[in-house]
Amino acid sequence: MHGRYLSGISRTFLDVASHMAFPVHCPVCGKAGVVACQACLDALISPKPPKCLVCGKSFPCPSHPASPALLFGALHDGKARDLVLRLKYDGYKALGREMGRALARNLRRPEGELLAPVPLHKRSERPYNQARALACGISDVWKIPTEEGLKWVVDVEPQTKLGASSRRTLPKDALEWRGLPLNGKTVIIVDDVCTTGSTLSCAACAVEKAGGFPAAAIAWSVSL
Repeated sequence: MHGRYLSGISRTFLDVASHMAFPVHCPVCGKAGVVACQACLDALISPKPPKCLVCGKSFPCPSHPASPALLFGALHDGKARDLVLRLKYDGYKALGREMGRALARNLRRPEGELLAPVPLHKRSERPYNQARALACGISDVWKIPTEEGLKWVVDVEPQTKLGASSRRTLPKDALEWRGLPLNGKTVIIVDDVCTTGSTLSCAACAVEKAGGFPAAAIAWSVSL
């Protein structure tokens, strides 16, 4: 009994010491000292065939032949959804890069010369852009540069505050490309979640109007 008591104290002490030495831990399995385990993130990703960005049906889409492909890691549910919430609302910025790396490791790489993250809304108070964090992680693996050229030009409510019908009425010119000249470059647009596809479609329109080619859109999760 005495030995088991001391063993319990030792384990508690080690747990506290580990937390002090490694203040981060994997949000999936709890392992100390890592932002997220590679294996844990990879296990959450279940690659599916690409979808049409406009209607969410199979790609290529006969109804929308000009639509870019939508690639995603998981459905917006369970632990995959929890990670997005932690990234966006708990200040866990470093998690975004690891999530992006996991996407790049597990998704089939589309043709693309540039990664373009969807920007934060004008009213956002978040000190960092979670889509950029994802894009940086993808860039680490695919070795494609990231360019924050997309900018909101219409003051709209953040998508989390809008219903599905309001999201679908997002003006097509709500985003513009204000980065380096695209000059025909193929662009992969990146966002954390795709709900109706409206924001990513606006981003694709902005890229096209600026002389680029929106080759694909990538999201961590979808709730189409």
